[in-house]
Amino acid sequence: MNPETSANHAHAVNIGTKLGFRASREVKIRPARTDTKHYGPVLDVLWSLPLTSAQLKAIAAVGALVPMFDEALPIAAWEIEGTDASTKGMQADAANIRASGAPFGFLAVNSGSRDNLLERAQRLARTQAAFFGEQSLLPFAMELLPELAQLELDASVEPLVPKAVTKPGGGEGKWAASVRPRLEQLGKDAGFHVRESYVAPSPKNSDRTKSQIDMAWTLRMPGGLRDFVEAVANREPGALAAKTAPFIDLEKCDEIVVVAFELENDAKKHGYGGLLNLSSHGMAGVFVAGNAEAEAAAKAALATYSPFFPLSRVTVRSEDF
Repeated sequence: MNPETSANHAHAVNIGTKLGFRASREVKIRPARTDTKHYGPVLDVLWSLPLTSAQLKAIAAVGALVPMFDEALPIAAWEIEGTDASTKGMQADAANIRASGAPFGFLAVNSGSRDNLLERAQRLARTQAAFFGEQSLLPFAMELLPELAQLELDASVEPLVPKAVTKPGGGEGKWAASVRPRLEQLGKDAGFHVRESYVAPSPKNSDRTKSQIDMAWTLRMPGGLRDFVEAVANREPGALAAKTAPFIDLEKCDEIVVVAFELENDAKKHGYGGLLNLSSHGMAGVFVAGNAEAEAAAKAALATYSPFFPLSRVTVRSEDF
């Protein structure tokens, strides 16, 4: 590794530390499931958030496959390319960031390369989003890191603004009236913010479906995270206004969904759609079935859909927890 690249790794660590995260270099990714052999890519830098013992116990109690690095949540995964990397090499960078399970990714590249590495990185990010699903991955010029590392960033966390709870969607049944309070109390006791009938933020003027999640355990992010992303955007015109969608939606910088829950008593297509909601809106998803028939049907649908959708961190279970 050349000295400039090493120094930029240190800058990324410094920025993460300012934001109150645990910032580490050369972090190996662990697979979501361990039933087969896996390639173990190494991230250049990872920002993570240590969880309390109560939070770890609550996650284990509901069987959520939340990605973990030494009992900490991955928040932002970094790959830093100081040389003239190939497009295939950057494809792997983006894939490694996605595989980490981190809600945010930063791909810092050498913008002074002879064949416009930054433009290729931006095109690649849009292409992967189009073919493999949206990813909060922000490519930017590596040369900005020394300046960005000098920013004063706020590590404090703003309090959550309560939102009105809407009526639950169909498919739950009366049984959910006892499950919801238990899940809510378990999350609150662990120190999570509990959002009922949660609707994930989406870009302004978006024509996307606004799917409602029955319940979400969330954590607020430091205000400086949004400030950092905006600072990159101010130095990289168009970074948050890509041709098809922003690389990182600023609204998502305020709060992350650690575990998303769908409560379903429906053994038909309505319930199966809930599996896709879980994969889209949480770091991990738990489908809580109200009866044995709904549980078996959801597990069968999960097996069928898994080769085609990112469902590796979605689990199906009964209400017995």
